[in-house]
Amino acid sequence: MRTHRNRRAARAAAVVAVTAVLAGCSQLPLAIPGTAPSERARQPVRVSPDGFMPDWIEGLTIVHDASEDPDCPWSTAYPSVPGAAPLTRALRNAVRDYLASVREGGNDGGACLEPAGTPGLQVTFDFLVASGDVVGVRLTYRDAASADEATRTFWYDGRTRTVVRPWALIAPSARGEAVAGIREALAGRPGADPDVARAALARDSRAGTVKDLSFDSSGGLHLRFRPGVVAPEHAGRQEVVIPRATAAGWLSAAGRRAQEQAVHTEHRLRLGGRPASGEPATPTTPVTPVTPPSREPAADVDCHQVTCIALTFDDGPGPYTAELLDDLARHSAHATFFVLGQHVAADPDVVRAEVAAGHEVGNHSWSHPQLTKLTSTAVRQQLARTDDAIDRATGDTPTLFRPPYGLVDDAVRREADRPVVLWNRDTEDWKVRNADKVATNVVETAQPGDIVLMHDIHPTTVQAVPRILDELAARGFHFVTVSDLFGGRTLEPGRSYFSNPSIANPS
Repeated sequence: MRTHRNRRAARAAAVVAVTAVLAGCSQLPLAIPGTAPSERARQPVRVSPDGFMPDWIEGLTIVHDASEDPDCPWSTAYPSVPGAAPLTRALRNAVRDYLASVREGGNDGGACLEPAGTPGLQVTFDFLVASGDVVGVRLTYRDAASADEATRTFWYDGRTRTVVRPWALIAPSARGEAVAGIREALAGRPGADPDVARAALARDSRAGTVKDLSFDSSGGLHLRFRPGVVAPEHAGRQEVVIPRATAAGWLSAAGRRAQEQAVHTEHRLRLGGRPASGEPATPTTPVTPVTPPSREPAADVDCHQVTCIALTFDDGPGPYTAELLDDLARHSAHATFFVLGQHVAADPDVVRAEVAAGHEVGNHSWSHPQLTKLTSTAVRQQLARTDDAIDRATGDTPTLFRPPYGLVDDAVRREADRPVVLWNRDTEDWKVRNADKVATNVVETAQPGDIVLMHDIHPTTVQAVPRILDELAARGFHFVTVSDLFGGRTLEPGRSYFSNPSIANPS
């Protein structure tokens, strides 16, 4: 894997600097990237109301989907935690409900309600607690068109194997006192309106009002409210922080355990044995050692002398990536994987396997937002956190960058400070979801020097790859990484690369 070794220290410093800047606000989640297994027992877990990524959950899978429809691009992600089937179902249903709410007719095939120019919709997640018998997850819903953002927390009680709504973490007997305390905390703020707070926290509406409840590492209780809920719209988003001692007197049994696990975090989960029946199926193909290619390494292939093509895979690693690595190894093929940082942090072993097999790994952001709609600081955090996760997994920092949806502007180019790899062959596998059609899209249009866009989060794409490899190999194609497609030539930071037309007709 090519790396910016001379920039690794700078990237690490960027992670620290950005984290420090954002710790005082709550617009973007913080995370602790994965560490090597031998270091995990010594690595402290800093529980934050902004979230983190637990790298110690064996079998953790991120369920990710996206559409690159230019009229309405969207991206969703949520975790599937082994042994917590009700939580996974609740997260899945919440994501589906959100997507249905922004589609005509409320169905998967419906057009977006605001097509042609909608900048993008996104659902991201962060862990709040993942310790003992408690899991807490926050979903964040963002609409780039309106800059609207909403959050909702989900709490899983491993003792009862149930999903607990945020307000249910407050004991029924203490809810009157809790409401009074929340209203008191809101009263002295600029723009506060007691009548708005009173109506929002009335007995028949408070459960729907309190949608985001979390704890910090000291046990403090954080309640977040989107603009216009407990204060007038112009007052902005409101966050109430209740000290640990006060909050402890309000909490239910599940709430007390959640608070305790936030304060005394373990590096393991005990969720009551085997997963319950009905858990959404999530493939768990093990990562097996990849057989080294039998022909010469990709770096020795001269793409001016032989016919080359670069297959690229976005949005992983995912539950089907291990199968894809096996298919590539059987065909002595190399590829480039543009990975999401949150997926790398959750499953670093797969990324290590990619590099060990001679594939190239590039930065595709942390959580797949539309980077052109973020501040420079937020873009920098998205890239730096992903660089750090890849570096922790593989020991190297990626030199290539692909922006989500292929959307990039001058500000994003400056923050990325590396070549921008796009594509000239789009399989539209995100829309087709049919292995035969995906394979046909590639084999019928492939030309030397192409960069082909695919996504290894879709099973149909992975199923299409063997046919692509068989048929193109029979036509003399060699499958190389993006860097090898350009023959080791130094690619310019900030410049976009769609293909390598200079090798379209090799001698």
